[in-house]
Amino acid sequence: MRVLVTRPQPGASRTMRRLQELGFEPLLLPLTETVTLPVGADAASDNAVAVAVTSANAVRHAPKELIRALAALPCHAVGRRTAEAARWAGFLSVSEGAGDAERLAEAIAAGLELIRALAALPCHAVGRRTAEAARSTGFLSVSEGAGDAERLAEAIAAGLSGKAVVYLTGRVRFPAFEAPLRKAGVEVRTVETYDTISLDYSDDEIRARLSHQAVDAMLLYSAKAAAALQALTDRAGLRDLFENMQVFALSERVAAAFDNAAGKKIRMAREPQEEALLELLHRGD
Repeated sequence: MRVLVTRPQPGASRTMRRLQELGFEPLLLPLTETVTLPVGADAASDNAVAVAVTSANAVRHAPKELIRALAALPCHAVGRRTAEAARWAGFLSVSEGAGDAERLAEAIAAGLELIRALAALPCHAVGRRTAEAARSTGFLSVSEGAGDAERLAEAIAAGLSGKAVVYLTGRVRFPAFEAPLRKAGVEVRTVETYDTISLDYSDDEIRARLSHQAVDAMLLYSAKAAAALQALTDRAGLRDLFENMQVFALSERVAAAFDNAAGKKIRMAREPQEEALLELLHRGD
């Protein structure tokens, strides 16, 4: 089965290897790329008691000086990948969520892990990759969530009313993580470490990348990529490549961003984690 991978690097190459291990033929066509934004170490808040991360990219693009300034704080990661990234970056105390930002917010709200490691100010990452990036950059305490920013925010909010949380994130994001924390009285110091920009290809470039053969399935990891891919499938000169493909989305929100005018059946992972998405693809149901 020919599977289209549209996520940006370095995630695209990692997904390609996993697909090959599972017996699929991966087709790389990144529709977006992440670029570092200028951020100084002074972006850290003096009264911060924790760090939250909902994307491994946020840690990967954060300057080392900023990570060093925050490394002693507890780090709350949205999921396993984000938590791993946070630990790899240098965070010492990292807690990981279930991959959902909303649940991560709830967990932080309860303040359980944060209270226990308050002196170290843990870093909360939205998922495994984000946590890994945070650790690699220098965070000392990183926790990773399930990959969903809303749940991560809810988890943090309860125990932090009146306190500040440094939120490492990208310029393109949903308000699902920040809103519940602010509603609970938590000061959210948002630090945008990267931006996500769209990549464009001509019809000829796309046909060449796909070896002029139709795609059997595609994986959707973000709402931005879903919208971009929809635009490609609507091109008259490319419709024959995508007309019979199956669509697999990381979450309901991502699936909703794909305008399903053609009536394709969109399958959604049981949780917003890549392993769950690949499991769904492998089962083929």
